[in-house]
Amino acid sequence: VGSGSDGLNEKDICGAVTLLTGKPASACVVLYVGTATYDLPGPRNRQTERFSEAGCKVKDLCVASSTPATSFMEKIVAEADILLVSGGNTLFAVDRWKRIGLDKFFSDAMIRGAVLTGGSAGAICWFDGGHSDSM
Repeated sequence: VGSGSDGLNEKDICGAVTLLTGKPASACVVLYVGTATYDLPGPRNRQTERFSEAGCKVKDLCVASSTPATSFMEKIVAEADILLVSGGNTLFAVDRWKRIGLDKFFSDAMIRGAVLTGGSAGAICWFDGGHSDSM
């Protein structure tokens, strides 16, 4: 979703993302990772509101300024059907994930078929390269 929080706040976008899981929304776990917006609550609330309304269970993983236990990060990512990454500072987010080993768990999620989504930085971060003013 190229438009970040605006696009992810659209009911149709939320529906399309949850449909990709092959599960009803009420059975979906969405993991919001707001590292690119420094884990601020405003962006998280805007980008997850429609998923909550649809019945998804929404969790968040805050790693911008603290490092949860590796086992916790592995478990919370493994439980997610949808990984939703905020827009924001792509370079900060990707570098932070590599430093704490979170990138490996994201790769594992991709291999098992989790839906990877986000807007702006949250869309770019899933690729080996991309255009970003922060990179």
